[in-house]
Amino acid sequence: MSTRHRKHLRYAPAAAAALVLLLAGCGKAANTPASAPASVVTGPSAPTHPAAPTPAAGERVVPASAPADATARISTTGQDRLIAALALHVNTRTITVDDILHRLARPLSEAGKTGDADAFRVKAAELIRIETERQIVEAMMLFEAGRNLDDKDTEQVNKLVADRMRELVTQHGGAKAALDAKLREEGSTLEETKASLEHQYTARYFFEKKFLSTLTVTHKELWVHYQSHPAEFSTPRMARMQVAAFLDEAFSDTAVRPAGPQREARAKALAAAREALARIRAGEDFAQVVREQPSGRAAYRADQGGLLDPMPAGSFRESKVEAQAFAQAAGQVSEVIEGQSGAFIVKTVEIKAATNTAFEAAQDKIEQKIREKKYEQMQQDYFKILREKAHVVSSDNFVRDVLDLAVQQYYRGGDSVLAPARQ
Repeated sequence: MSTRHRKHLRYAPAAAAALVLLLAGCGKAANTPASAPASVVTGPSAPTHPAAPTPAAGERVVPASAPADATARISTTGQDRLIAALALHVNTRTITVDDILHRLARPLSEAGKTGDADAFRVKAAELIRIETERQIVEAMMLFEAGRNLDDKDTEQVNKLVADRMRELVTQHGGAKAALDAKLREEGSTLEETKASLEHQYTARYFFEKKFLSTLTVTHKELWVHYQSHPAEFSTPRMARMQVAAFLDEAFSDTAVRPAGPQREARAKALAAAREALARIRAGEDFAQVVREQPSGRAAYRADQGGLLDPMPAGSFRESKVEAQAFAQAAGQVSEVIEGQSGAFIVKTVEIKAATNTAFEAAQDKIEQKIREKKYEQMQQDYFKILREKAHVVSSDNFVRDVLDLAVQQYYRGGDSVLAPARQ
């Protein structure tokens, strides 16, 4: 693969996400509750009689013969009409029940371990809906890729697939037989996995080839982003604290104890804090003193000696403690501080100065972010164009059949589930 395509293939995950996001915003199917999978048939030029829709230029629908009760729903301008259909067809590709379940073997196996049958059906329905939508868009992209990629492109895709298959074999001890056995456990095969990878990499490669050559970022765009997102290129002054806390509700303004017991509890906590401070001043390790406090007293990461992560001003709930940490030098230990929830001792472990990244140093990061945003937008615009001219035919029965079969194969009421092995 060329260096250019290898460098930018990292955009592929964003492409996959954009596929689903785009489709989720098109048609009625995207708004259907997960527990009630809907048909996914759309088409701008759908006929007004019960027949398959007329394909757009360069595309075709492959309707199958079906019994009278196998019906599909067309979503147009808010009215529903029925056409005969047996399976899901997208342009020149037919998507079968097995195609959907093959990609979902692992997540359905995990979901099948639940003891709640209704919960499994809801989860499985959502997985099936998303995977069906993803495969619809993948089919549209494969159709376009088939018309636009040349032999050299196909060679590059085949190389990507071969590399990935080698990685999978390596992950299973370098034995192809071990990988095959694992895949069969999950309801797949080597051949099916390779075919699935070919589809995915072909679509991704097509994305890269189509969009990257036209994707540019100007110096002005870099500067505008830098100026309008200052927080991305600066960090505030931060302190890392080590805190010994002697907590008691008697310190709260809303304490409901009688005055006498409240004063006694408060005095007891302050005495414990002063005793701990004396040990620290005498040279004992701060962290060890914190760890030795009674359970529930030194509540701020006592097992780590009270050491907290670096934080900017305004982050710690005890404002007096935080203010003291910022005010003293690194290595200094405070006097006993009376806070809102108890008595405290704070050691300033480190003060990190505020930083600002210069525009020159930030340009690569900014360019990457803008490129990714533009890339996703270009894809979404393109997917909308494809969606407007494509015709997708699916029956209600198809989606129900996928869900019913998923329940049969993967739900075991809490038992460990393995997908049925392929023969």
